[in-house]
Amino acid sequence: MAKYTIDHICGHSREIQLYGPGRERTRKLEWMAGQDCPQCWGAKQREIEAAKPITMEIRCNGMDEDEHGNILAEIVLAGGTQPRKEEIKSLGYRWGEVRGGVLDMLSTRRAPMAWIKRVPIIELAKGHAIALRLQADAKALGASITAQLNPLDIEMARRRAADKCEQDAKIAAIPKPIRPPCHPLEAHPEGRWNKKYYGIGKSGCRYYVSGIEYVLSAEEYHQCAAYRKAMEDYRAKAELAKAGKEVQ
Repeated sequence: MAKYTIDHICGHSREIQLYGPGRERTRKLEWMAGQDCPQCWGAKQREIEAAKPITMEIRCNGMDEDEHGNILAEIVLAGGTQPRKEEIKSLGYRWGEVRGGVLDMLSTRRAPMAWIKRVPIIELAKGHAIALRLQADAKALGASITAQLNPLDIEMARRRAADKCEQDAKIAAIPKPIRPPCHPLEAHPEGRWNKKYYGIGKSGCRYYVSGIEYVLSAEEYHQCAAYRKAMEDYRAKAELAKAGKEVQ
């Protein structure tokens, strides 16, 4: 082990420690002297990356879904994005891990980072507002668009959307119970209620919203209890509809 001072071709010098046989150290020193220092090398790499044209790649793994069950496409920006990160952020992209395809998701390697946006595939159909917005994003950034969407994923997304519409129609046809005016959530919509009643008896009960005590008469409590039971029945029927089963 020994310390050496290296004079890099960029004009900067630095001190390093090397280990191993003398011949190997000499070889490393000669190679390092012919390179830029780490700081200059990094700066050049950033300049090269910043000069690259921005690309917009649209891909799908067929597995990612939004809260409505729609299959999502992943929009990935690559190339010289760093100098324009504020503009990219204003367009709704966020810096995060790229999900990629199924093989990428199964890989043990760390996922690459990029500016990404995820949208339902079904909304990328020609003429849809989101598709037009992505085209506008690409135009504003001077980006070329590459779509790597499997026709099967697109067809699955269309079927999923059709099933969702049918499902929503079935759920909408189920009469939804009306919450009585005396119900804590109806009487105090802005408060915090723990969904509990206390001292239930012939004269009624108490409940607390945001730390304040309120009283329900026996009749009012029975209305709230009936509403709770009706909502349980409603949710059970909605789950049947979601599962594609017949709702009685």
